[in-house]
Order: sequence, then C-alpha cells, then structure tokens
Amino acid sequence: GSALDVVSGGNTILTMGISTAWTPSWTGFSSTPTVTNGRYLRIGKFVWATWSVALGGTSNSTAHTIALPLTAGRTITDAGYVVCVDNGGASTISRIDAVAATTSANLYTATPSGAWTASGASYCGGRILYEAQ
Repeated sequence: GSALDVVSGGNTILTMGISTAWTPSWTGFSSTPTVTNGRYLRIGKFVWATWSVALGGTSNSTAHTIALPLTAGRTITDAGYVVCVDNGGASTISRIDAVAATTSANLYTATPSGAWTASGASYCGGRILYEAQ
C-alpha cells in the first residue's frame, strides 16, 4: 500500500500510512524466536508495532533486544508491554523500552526490570508505541 502525506509549505507535516508487515530481528539468542503477525503502523511520528511468536528461541544472554521497524526518536521507558517466557518457565507480562536514535528496543522479564536466563527456551510477543525520528 501507499501512505498519505499531509504537506504544508512544501514540508511533510504528517504521514498517515497503512499497516505494514514486519519481521523483527533479535539479539540475545543462539536460535531466534519465530515471529508471526508482525505489523506496524506509522501515523505522523508515532509508530505502533505488534508481533506474536509462534516458536520460542534459545537464550544465550541475560539481555534481549528486538529490532524496531523504524528508528526511535527518543528513549521511552515502558513504551509497551510484552508477554515473556524465560527459560521455559511461566509467561509473565513485562516491559519494553525504545532506545533513542536506534532501531533497538530492550526486553525485560519483569517490571520494572528483569534479566533473562542465558539458557533455555525464551521469547516475547507484544506491542510497542514509540516516537520515530
């Protein structure tokens, strides 16, 4: 699909788009989770992204990140929520933080923070709303 740009004085002041397919990449895994239904929507500077996980990955780090579809304009703590499984345990609702000037978002196993186990089956599915550059 295509987007609609609202232009004033030759400058784009608002971009309204349609939902776009997105498959994020991950760090902190020796084998990465399999994402289904990854989509994002940009309206102006705001990006709403959602994803589901069909198959968990294998953790090899105490820190996990997911690649956002567009570069974040600023750091936002608790930019959304994720449902996580760490080391094959029970699922928990946790937080995701967008990191300024990157396409990286930090994933946590608990709120306000929680490190991952550097082994075993792990994954997160969720939603994030953040401001793009």
